[in-house]
Amino acid sequence: MDEQKGKGHEECQVERTIAHLRMSGIIVTPPDEQGIVTIKQKELHNGRIRTNKELYQLARHLYPDKRYKIRPVTFALDLDIVTPEWIRERMEVLNIHTKDLVQQLGITPSEISVFVNGKRPMSRAMRAMFYYYFLTFELNARAHSGVTAQDLDIVGERKMAEQRLEL
Repeated sequence: MDEQKGKGHEECQVERTIAHLRMSGIIVTPPDEQGIVTIKQKELHNGRIRTNKELYQLARHLYPDKRYKIRPVTFALDLDIVTPEWIRERMEVLNIHTKDLVQQLGITPSEISVFVNGKRPMSRAMRAMFYYYFLTFELNARAHSGVTAQDLDIVGERKMAEQRLEL
């Protein structure tokens, strides 16, 4: 009886931990019929990218029994989100001007113009550069001003983010 009670408590603890991980962008799929546990980082929270080893260790902590095979899947950037509109929105919310991008990215004003206005398609490398530039800028802004991730959510309340960034 006590053994069943202990097992139930362990299962509840695992479920709570899985729910907590889900809130931080990490999805844990319980063992399938072959005993494979998949752990995948779907989103970046606070700009942190977990390694295969870190994901493996998280899952192994939840499922210590060696009969379970752990399959970690690291974060994969969806570059389709980086569009000219996405870049313009971030520039507006973060109060970044073309001259800032010229200095900080080493791109000419005309190159920035054609990308931001959608007159020339961006390569995957160019999209990745813009993604990580804005991610770094957002993380630095938060670190130095107490701005939260929700404040910088473009879909969210843009005015709140601008007010807090001015502080």
